[in-house]
Amino acid sequence: MFNKHMNNLRGIAIFLVIIGHSIFKDIITLEGLKSVNHLVWLYDFIYTFHMPLFFFISGFFAKKLF
Repeated sequence: MFNKHMNNLRGIAIFLVIIGHSIFKDIITLEGLKSVNHLVWLYDFIYTFHMPLFFFISGFFAKKLF
């Protein structure tokens, strides 16, 4: 059975990784400016859970294969 909720969660996780990588590039270029504090917070927030989320999603879909 195809689970569209998990597939949507995978798409959101991919989007968050793209945002995280974009923020990292901005932090390096705008280093020293006070306006990037919210970007640093968002970067730290995304990187606290995005890899465990990918492991969970891949395990969910891998379980269905076996």
